[in-house]
Amino acid sequence: MLQAYPQNLIFTVCTGRCGQHSLGDYLANYAFNTLAEVEPPNLIYPNHLPFGTALRNFQRKWIVPDEMLGRGRALDWYRNGDDEALMRLSMSRQRRIERLCKKHKQQNYFEISKFFIRSYYKATYEIVPNMGVLLLRRDPISNAKSFVNRNKNFTLDNQLPDEKNVILKMQPDHLSPFQHYLWQWCEVELRYLRFIKEKNITRHYVLNNYDLIDPKKISDMLDFFSIDHADHETISPPKPVNTNVENGFEKTKVTRADFNEFVGFIEMLPATTRDALSSLDYWHSKYKKLNFLSTHD
Repeated sequence: MLQAYPQNLIFTVCTGRCGQHSLGDYLANYAFNTLAEVEPPNLIYPNHLPFGTALRNFQRKWIVPDEMLGRGRALDWYRNGDDEALMRLSMSRQRRIERLCKKHKQQNYFEISKFFIRSYYKATYEIVPNMGVLLLRRDPISNAKSFVNRNKNFTLDNQLPDEKNVILKMQPDHLSPFQHYLWQWCEVELRYLRFIKEKNITRHYVLNNYDLIDPKKISDMLDFFSIDHADHETISPPKPVNTNVENGFEKTKVTRADFNEFVGFIEMLPATTRDALSSLDYWHSKYKKLNFLSTHD
């Protein structure tokens, strides 16, 4: 009988700006028999080459469109509950995964993408019910500030807080750009919690982005998902990748004004959300004690 590739699939739930590329580099270098991808499928012609921006736009429109990533029309399909379209997308993505893993003879597949939980996660579960799910988490305040520093179009990667099929309903007009990303953080966490509960997913694990500097923590996560790896004692901690500074943006520094916006945001949350996301109180206490003097990539 021919061996099936892959046999062990792990998908990541995350907001973005939380260390995906660092984790991807670690897996590529130290996880055995594993194909790891960050926000696949990648562009065929990279951004940094001549005419990169123009060709990127062409590729995203005609060759590797946004819906293949899980945004664009995929967000519309999720918003409108178009399960058939999301299933077609997920089947196409799964066939691609199988082709790549067969080509490279890799039994483990690890997808690290913020788009999984935004659109195609439920459809993917129907195809891969034995999947593993990793929640890669960064604290909500520095995560929101990192996004704001990028000055991106929020709706490129996200629904709005008052749209159909979101868990945490809020009025966008009442939220600042910073608070929109706090909402995003909460929505991602709530979808993760509901997903693992409703689908009874037992192979789920939480890794904080500050754990990425500790090879032992990453090794423990790989052990949980039954992925062989190099001895953590022989590995140097992975360096931060794709940071704001590296990409020409301002270094992420949380200010008192950011903290005040965070306080205002959590005061708007329903009690049920505050109860479900108890870590919000932890980060409130931690930043208050730090007096906003710490900086983050």
